[in-house]
Amino acid sequence: MTEPYIVFDLKQFRNNISELEKISGINFLYPVKCCTHSDVLDIIGASRFGFDVSNLNEFELVRQYITSERIVTSSGPLSYQLYEKFNNK
Repeated sequence: MTEPYIVFDLKQFRNNISELEKISGINFLYPVKCCTHSDVLDIIGASRFGFDVSNLNEFELVRQYITSERIVTSSGPLSYQLYEKFNNK
């Protein structure tokens, strides 16, 4: 049985992100659960995109890239946990 896989053209991905960043007035968010590969996160982290995280594991994956202005969560308890983590860096 073959393992599932995905193929990324990282150069094109980077170009797409750059094109999206040219749009003014929109703060884009990358939902971390979509793909947690380090190369993808590095590209998003170097951009002006923010991150949408749904749990502490996702937060830890992107922590090196973020400030409190670049992270969003819709979970009340998670929001409090993230607040605690940011204040105890």
